[in-house]
Amino acid sequence: MPTNSLTLDRILHAILREASGKELDLAQIRDEYTNQVPEYARPHKRHLWRYVYSEMEKLRSKGLVSTSRRSFSSCGKAYSVTPDFGEQLIEENCEPFLSDTSHDLDQKRVDDLKYKIKVYWRTAFMLNGTLDETRALAREIPSLARELTYKETKIFNKILEVYGRIGALEEIIEDLLDSRQCP
Repeated sequence: MPTNSLTLDRILHAILREASGKELDLAQIRDEYTNQVPEYARPHKRHLWRYVYSEMEKLRSKGLVSTSRRSFSSCGKAYSVTPDFGEQLIEENCEPFLSDTSHDLDQKRVDDLKYKIKVYWRTAFMLNGTLDETRALAREIPSLARELTYKETKIFNKILEVYGRIGALEEIIEDLLDSRQCP
């Protein structure tokens, strides 16, 4: 194929080839595209729709589609696909959502998990402070000692649960980092 041919992912190419010579709403194109992207590779709808919109605008600038209806929102916009769309030299490539972006997604997940760990450490620190205050209060007011001992046990169990969650998150991070290093 010529190197100057337009590159387009296969899903969008198939949708537009089927609709050559017709008018399609942008929302309809986006919905069809969303339904054809596998669930495991489907990003947030906002990112997917932004991608479809930018691809359609790229095709519009190349003259392969034209804007047939404008709208204040992108949902009302419609494109007319040229009748000879399927005959154009378009190099198909893999969808950007199926390409190897797992590294970026794993890094985002690691960052999110590290943030959760920080939050859990702060929670554990606050619970330790509460535990110390409860113990001090139990020493000051002996009549409440039995009730406060029960509260102390509940707080201590909660601290252990938070430490367990921190440990589990650290293991998940290690697994993600290890899987990234192995080919």
